[in-house]
Amino acid sequence: MHKLILCAAMALILCLSCAAAGAESYASAPTVITDGWYPRSTGGAELLITSDGGHVITGRTMDWNSPGHDFDLVRGVKYTFSVQIMQTDLDEASFMISVAHTLAGAESYENLGFGTVPKGEWTTVTGSYVAGDYEKYCIYIETAGAPTLEFAFRDFTIQGEETTVPEAEIPALKDVYAGLFDFGTAVTYPEAV
Repeated sequence: MHKLILCAAMALILCLSCAAAGAESYASAPTVITDGWYPRSTGGAELLITSDGGHVITGRTMDWNSPGHDFDLVRGVKYTFSVQIMQTDLDEASFMISVAHTLAGAESYENLGFGTVPKGEWTTVTGSYVAGDYEKYCIYIETAGAPTLEFAFRDFTIQGEETTVPEAEIPALKDVYAGLFDFGTAVTYPEAV
């Protein structure tokens, strides 16, 4: 009976840890993200889909007015990002892959990768990020010093690389799933003795 309870408990723990509250590690291979993009803007920026499956962002008024995508990332996993960008207005333009992460309603930002995109050439910009302890992650592509620049992007990829988290930093399941359901153990008196 003790072995049956132990096996059931281990199976539950494995199922819960695989679910990881809906987060994804993207660890198997680079995943191309084509859907789910939206314009990050307080004004009239628009995101258009091109005939080749890419996107163009127009109507920008600030560098951070950009194509964004929400991701469910796993804390402690290192992610690498790659995107092809083209612009046709400037001799060259500076771009960044950035993240807006949210914890307890407060949004903060980090720049993950940088690149210079010459006029009229598809150019790959890459970046990486180890996911922190946040509730929400938005990865976005922004400019530096070209707030009204219209640009196209395609072939955005994400890949996760499992990293080793020190055992002391691994949160208890009761904390990870707090508020979702209760944890506990029920045994009869003979099993406890």
